[in-house]
Amino acid sequence: ESDIYYQYAEAAYALEPTFTSAIGLAQKAQKDGQLNKMLEYYNKALELASSDSRRGIICLNICNGLTRSKQYTGALTYAEKAIAYNPDLTGKAYLKMANINTMLGQYGEAIAYCSKASAADITVSGSADRLKANIQKVQANQAENAKARRAYDDYLKRQKAEEDFWKGSGK
Repeated sequence: ESDIYYQYAEAAYALEPTFTSAIGLAQKAQKDGQLNKMLEYYNKALELASSDSRRGIICLNICNGLTRSKQYTGALTYAEKAIAYNPDLTGKAYLKMANINTMLGQYGEAIAYCSKASAADITVSGSADRLKANIQKVQANQAENAKARRAYDDYLKRQKAEEDFWKGSGK
């Protein structure tokens, strides 16, 4: 992530675009927050990649960049593409999909992807299980908060009804 690396990538890409130079420019664009340029260079790297294994990894990188830019639908699409290119990335892609669904508040789907990630790849199972546990804690807290809010709203209704009764009867 040094400026020299990016300068070499830019010079190499100008001479003849390669997989490696396109990746370098995509990383620089991502670092600089230039989403469109990042996608342009990563998609060029997809074209120039010599194997589906590399294409899958590029798709996960695109997924990461889109997630950071809050482009969740696109990120989910690239996570799915990563699996299509390289089934060995299934667990990692499912974990990314779980994280995205968590950010979207779609906890049921996120938990399902956590379970799929754990089953697909032992190397991500710890992270997936922790995420799943955290989601379940959030759901429990939300349920408790909703219950407390309903009880408070009921209390306010009873109090208002009592006030209205005493005001209406003139006592």
